[in-house]
Amino acid sequence: MARPFFASASMLLLLALAIPLHAAPPPGFEDAVVAAVASPTGLAFTPDGRLLITTQTGALRIVQNGALLATSALNLSASICTNSERGLLGVAVDPAFATNRFVYLFYTFRTFAVCEQNTANSPVNRVSRFVLPAANVIDRASEVVLIDNIPSPNGNHNAGDLHFGKDGYLYVTTGDGGCDYAGNSGCAGANDASRDPHVLVGKLLRITRDGAIPPDNPFLGAGTARCNVNGRTTAGQRCQETYASGFRNPFRFAVDPNAASTRLFVNDVGQNTWEEIDLIARGADYGWNIREGSCANGSTTDCGAAPAGLTNPIYAYDHASGCASITGGAFVPNGAWPAAYTGAYLFSDYVCGTIFTLTRNADGSYSRSTFMTGLGVNSAVAMTFGPFNGTQALYFTSYANGGQVHRVAFTGNRSPTAAASASPLSGPLPLSVRFDASASRDPDGDAVSFDWNFGDAAAHGTSAIVTHTYSAAGQFDAVVTVTDARGARDTATVRISAGNTPPVPRIIAPATSGTFAVGDTVTLSGTATDAEQGTLSGASLSWTVLLHHNTHTHPFLSPTPGSSVRITAPAPEDLAAATTSYLEIRLTATDAQGATATVAQRFNPRLVNITLATDPTGLSLGVNATTVKGPTTVTSWQGYVLHVTAATQSDSAGQPWMPLEWSDGGAPSHAIVTPASAATYSARFAAASRLAPSADTFVRGGASAAANFGSNARVELKLSSDPGFVRETYVRFDLRGVATIGAATVRLFGAISDARATNVPVTVQGVANTSWSETALTWNTRPPSTTAVLDTAMVADAIAAWHEWDVTSYVRAEKAAGRNLVTLIFRAAAASPPHLAFNARESGANDPELLVSAEAPSASPDIVLYAGDRARVAGTWRDVTDPSAAGGARVAQPDAGAAKLAAPLASPAHFVEWTFTARANTPYRLWIRGKADRDQYTNDSAFVQFSGSVDAAGAPTFRIGSTSATTYVLEECGGCGVGGWGWQDNGYGAGVLGPPIRFAASGPQTIRIQTREDGLSIDQIVLSPAAYLSRAPGATKHDTTIVPK
Repeated sequence: MARPFFASASMLLLLALAIPLHAAPPPGFEDAVVAAVASPTGLAFTPDGRLLITTQTGALRIVQNGALLATSALNLSASICTNSERGLLGVAVDPAFATNRFVYLFYTFRTFAVCEQNTANSPVNRVSRFVLPAANVIDRASEVVLIDNIPSPNGNHNAGDLHFGKDGYLYVTTGDGGCDYAGNSGCAGANDASRDPHVLVGKLLRITRDGAIPPDNPFLGAGTARCNVNGRTTAGQRCQETYASGFRNPFRFAVDPNAASTRLFVNDVGQNTWEEIDLIARGADYGWNIREGSCANGSTTDCGAAPAGLTNPIYAYDHASGCASITGGAFVPNGAWPAAYTGAYLFSDYVCGTIFTLTRNADGSYSRSTFMTGLGVNSAVAMTFGPFNGTQALYFTSYANGGQVHRVAFTGNRSPTAAASASPLSGPLPLSVRFDASASRDPDGDAVSFDWNFGDAAAHGTSAIVTHTYSAAGQFDAVVTVTDARGARDTATVRISAGNTPPVPRIIAPATSGTFAVGDTVTLSGTATDAEQGTLSGASLSWTVLLHHNTHTHPFLSPTPGSSVRITAPAPEDLAAATTSYLEIRLTATDAQGATATVAQRFNPRLVNITLATDPTGLSLGVNATTVKGPTTVTSWQGYVLHVTAATQSDSAGQPWMPLEWSDGGAPSHAIVTPASAATYSARFAAASRLAPSADTFVRGGASAAANFGSNARVELKLSSDPGFVRETYVRFDLRGVATIGAATVRLFGAISDARATNVPVTVQGVANTSWSETALTWNTRPPSTTAVLDTAMVADAIAAWHEWDVTSYVRAEKAAGRNLVTLIFRAAAASPPHLAFNARESGANDPELLVSAEAPSASPDIVLYAGDRARVAGTWRDVTDPSAAGGARVAQPDAGAAKLAAPLASPAHFVEWTFTARANTPYRLWIRGKADRDQYTNDSAFVQFSGSVDAAGAPTFRIGSTSATTYVLEECGGCGVGGWGWQDNGYGAGVLGPPIRFAASGPQTIRIQTREDGLSIDQIVLSPAAYLSRAPGATKHDTTIVPK
């Protein structure tokens, strides 16, 4: 293919030229193209020599007896998602294939009718077994789903490789999903989903050919469960399918054919710093997202031995050389290649187009050397060894040149590489064409000869450059055969369309000047004309979208036919990629004679500068796992979620600073949806006093119920069904040296005691009894907690760190009541195999502390959302311009006469969502200003759900993804009638207020309004903790009140 070029109008025209990239294998090896297959993702051989090729678009292709079969063995395109990096990603052949005919596929199943990202309707990955008969056509009814509902939230980082080990078990890799499936950490480097042992993400799985659990899998028995049906189990347990964990995107792995037992190398694609190769050990944790390579996440200096419970890779390389995405891997079978390759491992890099050799040194370390270069960007996606000429050769797939499968074989004499171009490729008769094969080369430097077969029965040409005239109309394949002095040869083909001109495609939308915001629904529309056929139908058009990221691309939309298709605009890979990423839209038209032309257009995100400041200046902030000093300006995309954190810290003089709030009213850690224009967000800190505890200890039940642990250097926590394992921690502080308390935060330094658990929630409560003795307190004498939960913090992993809880309300109340001694009790809120350990005051360093400040956060502000702020509309909901609405816009669902729904849906098709930041432990009154079509009461209601809402007792309620919702009815008293815009809450009955909305944690939240009755419009939502807690912002009908933001 010709390399694409951008013209001044940011358009490019791609025509079919046979000019391959010049891959350079070492002397004695030759590289040959086995098959041209679009978007090839995986390879596997059957024992009878058939080569199976998976394609991202869903087809399983077969090469048999050296030829690509015209018909796919299986086509899953109707039931899979192929956007982003989703699709049919991997294939494995059963070791007993000769008798059972089993093959195994990893693909992204379209669970719902859509292929969404980071919603309840996102598709899932699955592993299925099929039967491949000798006729090479798979009956879809032979499918047996072995593992299902593996999350694919963001579309990328699916992993998807499958291989049988020498132990006869099937191994499968899964990625971290790109963004956290649970929505509680973030995306890219901040995504901690791989740390969750109860979900099949970021894992290496191991099952039997029937999907059962091998008896020697590492996680069996108590505290474990099957995850094959739901892709997960209860938090606090482990999935029995897990064999190893802590991966980001282990896209490809390999089984060593030379080892006596199962030996695996996993290639784990890195974030921005390191690519790594992991030697798999049973039950090992390879550290993502705590570690990247042999270093702390994102670091090139904080490196060395892995923390306890984690395992370093055997080899890692940084991105300095331009290689930045490890992909395929394969061990060289002993005897297949010269002795120098005995025991070698080959791996490839998708970005720099290179295959490397990895060999072990005498000291046990590993070194790499270059095996083959010049493969081009987006190449060597998958690799395997397979049969060739009585021995074995390396086969690999590449997205380059339109998609190809290559074979690299040791021959002693390397074949020449043929390259051909022609001009023109089409035109009226007689058509004179100049052919050029002068770019052909022989890697050994041998002289070459040329033979041109023009495809029309004319005499052959024998020069590198020849001219030939076509006098008859038709499609002709001109083939040049290039032969070296020792008889090795290669061919290249150029298709000529004589008596025909290629069509002319044109992209109508988006406009060349168009830009997108994250989450936008973008309609791609285009047309094509042809000199011979006129206007082509939509069936002759095909759309492809690429996501450019730094120096490489990711597939975003696989070839999709039609004159008009829709895509949902993506977010950048991470914040660092915001300035180096964009979409490339390609429209290809094909006429009746097979002539094609492609036009491409760059589609840019709307860049927005966001300034993050601190008061006072110079303190540190976190944004999407990156640390900055305030003030710092970062470049984001409109609609991209920025997770900002203002953490407790000390300045150079040792003065502690407590975060109080952000200028947008958000909690110290919350999410900001990047607005349409530049904005500044400032975090306010307060100088704090540090109080050491006057006493601390933990108590333990069961056989230790009478034991005292007051002299221990650690305090411990654990929740268990066995009372003998349960531990709780008591800490007491003396407030007599503090005059005024505006804010108070208690902090403990510690971690989970080992890597068997992640993300354990820990609660803190007040205890009225302050007279207990550190050296006498036991489980049997422990005082009870006397308050509700004050705050909850998540202890993420086995890496020691500070954890903090907001105890302002309790400490302030105790001080105001004249009680200067304060006792706090800490409890683990979820069961976990290991306990949690924190430094006690006896440890001598990083002791428990209470930070208090005279300054207080301001009152929680009202949350005001306009229709124009919506994050997402789905189904028949639409954005409508309306001068009478807040901000000049409303969201509306037209009245189609649909019946009223009796109950909310867990996965609705029609809804609209907004994102906002709320505070925990704060009751909000929900108010919505709506308008019913034609002022009909049959158009006036909706179901309302939230991402993190809880009831007064802290139990989840009204949650997105459930069938629980609160109901909004504009006419909340029967027979009152509706008229124009009106304000109502979630109560029903004149003057009756609905239940307040509470949230489990401070930070980002999503509100979803789903259809109950169609025909409703909404322009404002208010969640008020104060101003409108007991009164409406405006009238119930004929209202003109616009609540300002």
